Amino acid sequence: MATYQSDLRDLNFNLFDVLEVEKLPYGLERKDLETIISEFDTFVGKEVFPTRPKGDQKGAQWTPEGVKAPESFHTTTQNFYKNGWFALGMKEEVGGSPVPEAVTTACVTLDLQSG
Repeated sequence: MATYQSDLRDLNFNLFDVLEVEKLPYGLERKDLETIISEFDTFVGKEVFPTRPKGDQKGAQWTPEGVKAPESFHTTTQNFYKNGWFALGMKEEVGGSPVPEAVTTACVTLDLQSG
């Protein structure tokens, strides 16, 4: 059985030591941004990654109502919204959590590499 594994050390090196994203004017320190990335990584490892095999086995289904995602995706998608991850990188005025675009991209990459 596959296990989820990410390389946060490498990711953090590139974001903070190379790009220095904590210096961008978002009012967030390196520790804050590292925590966001770490929490997103935990969400991907515990909630997203386990749905991948079930989703591959079942697949999306075409129904008269439209395309239906596998049942295993439903709870994970609800938790993604409930935990506010959908708002990562969006402006505060629209209910978002503004972070540097590189941090948002890093989180999306963690999600994509889990599949």
